[in-house]
Amino acid sequence: VNDGANVEFSGDVAVNTTNTSGRYNFYVAGNSTLTIKEGNFSFSKRDNKRAYIYVAAGSTVYVEGGNFGKPSTRSGYSAGIMGDGDVIITGGTFEFDPSNWVADGYQAVKNGSKWYVTPDNGVVAATAEELKAAIENAVDGSAIFITPATFEGTFVVNKNISIKSVNPANKATIKGRVQ
Repeated sequence: VNDGANVEFSGDVAVNTTNTSGRYNFYVAGNSTLTIKEGNFSFSKRDNKRAYIYVAAGSTVYVEGGNFGKPSTRSGYSAGIMGDGDVIITGGTFEFDPSNWVADGYQAVKNGSKWYVTPDNGVVAATAEELKAAIENAVDGSAIFITPATFEGTFVVNKNISIKSVNPANKATIKGRVQ
């Protein structure tokens, strides 16, 4: 993305190249803007990978969702995001810590080996037991974000809360009863 472009992206990207210019899923420069809505982003197992996003000074990347795999193991590239531009994250699932780029009013929550970006009032649940505990401990106005999985059981909701998928592209399923 270059030369003042304003691009919105939804889809999947897998980098599988030995070309030195193709080591990023997204390269944003020249006072451009990229908004990543959703998708699955990964690298091949080759050793030349660098980062998912490179954003040059003067450019901005907004990440609203998507699944970002493991970062590079290459020295100096393990952050997953590089460059001097602005990256503002308000959603998504990451196999690296995105905390440095999370927008005000949002948080990066680690659950297992993944990081989930949610609003500040959000709790992430990855199992039926975690969902039950989150519902029990929630206060009115709380948000519970569930990972893409199937949650089975009886869930008693007796307060004003919201339960949403952390990734609308990969929906979660609740099987059983919600009371």
